[in-house]
Amino acid sequence: YFTFLNNALEQGMKLKDCFPKQSTTYHNDMNTSQESKNKAKEFLDSMKGSPKIGFFASSYQHRGEFAFWNAGEWSMFLGSIASIYSNTALIAIGANYDDRTEDVYNILKNNNANVIPAIGMTDIGATLEIIKGLDFFFSFPSGLGILSDVVDTPCQMWYWRNKLTEKFLNSYADPVNIESGRHTNLFYCSVSESISFFLNHGVKYVNG
Repeated sequence: YFTFLNNALEQGMKLKDCFPKQSTTYHNDMNTSQESKNKAKEFLDSMKGSPKIGFFASSYQHRGEFAFWNAGEWSMFLGSIASIYSNTALIAIGANYDDRTEDVYNILKNNNANVIPAIGMTDIGATLEIIKGLDFFFSFPSGLGILSDVVDTPCQMWYWRNKLTEKFLNSYADPVNIESGRHTNLFYCSVSESISFFLNHGVKYVNG
């Protein structure tokens, strides 16, 4: 059967408190198929460089308060992060309708970044295996960013601010990862503020 916990999490309840009589496991292998693992390996092996950093910028369906950065701002941010290291390899992750992610990829590629696309090229199993194999993941607020904590990949994710997200923020993730900064959630902020946040929190998890 399926259990839907969003309503409880959006009211500020922590994941571990939803079923207090049962232990909470924050990380698991997700039981993906060998086919998905093989597909992900093809993409990871084609990322020539280190560290391996993934990003998901979603689509233009998100507008207004939900939109966050435009493609130019995303590419500026990722270009700045990539420049910290001598040979960063980037990968764009998303579904075939994630057109903003596609635009970010194209801008980075045109700027001679070391980036490859995986947009619309993988099922969810292979996508998770790619995320599992990354050194770091930057994500628009989504299930992909949430699942990065499940597979224990360091992640920085941004949320729009409202009454629900203020309570939901950090409710689902491993408290150890939240406390250490391995998994971080920010409210929407500027490119420069986000770079500074990464330098103060996320960078320690990336070996360039």
